[in-house]
Amino acid sequence: MRYPPVPIPTRAAQWIAALLIGASLFATQRGFPSAWITVLALAAMCAAFLLPGARLDYRVEGRHLIVQTVFKRHTFPLRGARASVVKVDGALRTFGWSGLNGHLGRYAVTGLGPVEVYASTLRGSLLLLSLPGRPPLLLSPQDADRMALDLNGEPTPAPEDAARP
Repeated sequence: MRYPPVPIPTRAAQWIAALLIGASLFATQRGFPSAWITVLALAAMCAAFLLPGARLDYRVEGRHLIVQTVFKRHTFPLRGARASVVKVDGALRTFGWSGLNGHLGRYAVTGLGPVEVYASTLRGSLLLLSLPGRPPLLLSPQDADRMALDLNGEPTPAPEDAARP
């Protein structure tokens, strides 16, 4: 089953890309050597328009959680795993990166200790997945409650409209 991550708004990055493109065009009209500005504008366009938001994907296949990031596929066995929904008050990155494509790596989270993060955001309701023999995972699915219920083996409650005849 697929659990989409919380999308990242990229409006600011798109405006920055548009401003860099405008600066490149202005510099070209004025006769300035604009090769470096053009390169920056193209890089900003790629970042803002071709990679909009986090390229994360959470899937559960059999008894494995698969986290697909921009460059790599991570597989975690779910045997003995326990999922819960948490809110993060503060996080300090100890190894990894944070940016336009989300938060990936090891973080020290207030109240939770060291965790591995594969999240598009550290705000709102996040899924904490405790796995035996490794640091817990912190994920950001759109519906963290449903994913926690599914991973814990509990049936997902049906919507009230679907239950009515």
